[in-house]
Amino acid sequence: MNVGRIVIVRATACLACGMGFAAGEPAPQSPGSNDVSLKDLRPSHPRLILTKERIAALRGLVASDPVAADYLAQIRRRGAAMLKQAPVTRTPDPRGHILGVSRRAQRRIATLAFLYRMDGDRQWADRAIAELRAVSGFADWHPPHFLDVADMTIGVAIGYDWLYDVLTPEDRALIRNALTDKGLKEGLSCFARAPARQPGETRPGWWVPTKGNWNTVCDGAMIMGALALADETPEIAADLVPKALENLPNALSLYAPDGGWREGTMYWDGATRYLLYTAFTLQSALGIDYEGMNEPGIRVTGNYPLALEGPTATFNYADCWESPRRPRTVFYGLASWFRDPALAYVAREKWAGRGEAGPFDLIWYSPDGTAQDLAGMPRDFLFRRIQVATMRSAWNDPNAVFLGLKGGSATSDGHSHLDAGTFVFDADGVRWARDIGGDNYALPGYFGKLRFTYYRLTTAGHNTLLLDGRNQDQKARAAEITAFHSSADQAFAIVDLTGLYAPAGATRVRRGGALLNGRRHLLIQDEIETRAPVDVVWTMHTGAADLAVAPDGAHATLTRERKTCRVRLLAPPGARFTAERYRVSGGVLVEPTPEKGDWKLLIRLDKKTAAARIAVFFSPGSAEAKTPPLTALAEWK
Repeated sequence: MNVGRIVIVRATACLACGMGFAAGEPAPQSPGSNDVSLKDLRPSHPRLILTKERIAALRGLVASDPVAADYLAQIRRRGAAMLKQAPVTRTPDPRGHILGVSRRAQRRIATLAFLYRMDGDRQWADRAIAELRAVSGFADWHPPHFLDVADMTIGVAIGYDWLYDVLTPEDRALIRNALTDKGLKEGLSCFARAPARQPGETRPGWWVPTKGNWNTVCDGAMIMGALALADETPEIAADLVPKALENLPNALSLYAPDGGWREGTMYWDGATRYLLYTAFTLQSALGIDYEGMNEPGIRVTGNYPLALEGPTATFNYADCWESPRRPRTVFYGLASWFRDPALAYVAREKWAGRGEAGPFDLIWYSPDGTAQDLAGMPRDFLFRRIQVATMRSAWNDPNAVFLGLKGGSATSDGHSHLDAGTFVFDADGVRWARDIGGDNYALPGYFGKLRFTYYRLTTAGHNTLLLDGRNQDQKARAAEITAFHSSADQAFAIVDLTGLYAPAGATRVRRGGALLNGRRHLLIQDEIETRAPVDVVWTMHTGAADLAVAPDGAHATLTRERKTCRVRLLAPPGARFTAERYRVSGGVLVEPTPEKGDWKLLIRLDKKTAAARIAVFFSPGSAEAKTPPLTALAEWK
């Protein structure tokens, strides 16, 4: 039965069967698109990413590669802990969602089913089947919040496919019916009822025409679920797979042109992981290469989280956490698909020990790549679509200097903050300037009208400028990085923030961030012009344990773990630093005590002004650093 016109190409070789690659081996060529029929479906199970050929290869790899063997040991430890846990129950969170339940079930099913496939021990299969029975018995998988359905669909599809040979006819019927009725038919309903770009979680299919991580997750889930059952419910696969593939470009376009992702690294991880699930599933189940992986930006998208990863934490703009689980699994998947040794090295060596391995770490594992592959990458990146720049003094150095600077739109997507101009700064293994991240999604109106009343999301809650106490304009055009420079001993970026401060009467607001003096020091320089005098506040939240301002007010010292960073206020004359503690609870600032609360460094100009230059110089370490001469941002070369 024909499943429709799908923009994919036949694979010249099944990477999903081998996954590993030789350095320098050419990537497979794409001869062009084809009509794809279910007659091309791999007739036996498992067929979703993991195949019998790949299982045999993994067993050999574990026997010969110590890292692969250690991954399997870690997965076994995770599986052993799962054996002692009761199956999940349908317990909604405060928002009524069961996404946490779906992801927990998916993680358990994939882990336990993978272990059964690797060593044949029925204890793993039996426990996974208990999980599958439990979630199949749920009344529904909460379609109003379709991510809940999508994650559950993937977990159940993997379980049905990887454990098919040991499922009883009764279990197959139970699981197949649940996957069909609570997963795939809900997906078809979304495509049939999708409104014209009217987001709202209670509208089935609201996510279909939108752009973001939901697309790769939900579309990928429908493809995996449909192909798991394609020989038993071919009419659903024939209808659903083309619809999902036709919809995926809504997300793929966001990677163009350079791989950046506007929702931040945490959501990039999810979006790209599910894109890889889809691509490898199409390859293993139908023997075709998904042409969408050749869309602009996707081949180089691994550069994005790597560039935003500082020595201490990620540049966590938007709703992202400061130190999320590093995307090791995604890096292995990208390294395997694109045969990129640098990404394989980062996944294996740089992010070793960042959480226990999961099954896809081993399925996509590659032993290729060295420190030299990473060291040979550019130290500085500018992601034009999202207007984010990062600069560093070195790779492979935990004490390196790192700067992340953001422009962009105040409300480019549902996870955006009013944070244009914000920056993070690492040196000597400490994050001296930090982004304090998003808040609790269950706060009233967090994704609605109250969103930008919560401190962490406001302009005041970021390392940027506040004019007349106003938030940046939500409707303004995105702040553009207008200059970017990278050379051996320095790097800088300049962002034009003017439009975002127009409600305060701004006619020109620009911020420059530069690594100077052999990339050892940081200069943040602002130039502000307004139609009438305004109050100006400069803010920086810090990860320092202590913050001391000198009596002259022009010097401050940040300390943490016996590390020091000196900060000098170079301009304007007479301005002073102040140090304050802050604490956020329930989304708002609460009165801190002298013993509790984090530090922030501020500059409040002593009187209103219509023109100002603010220049702040950071010199990590105890040694005095020579103050750089100040020049206008227009003269930065």
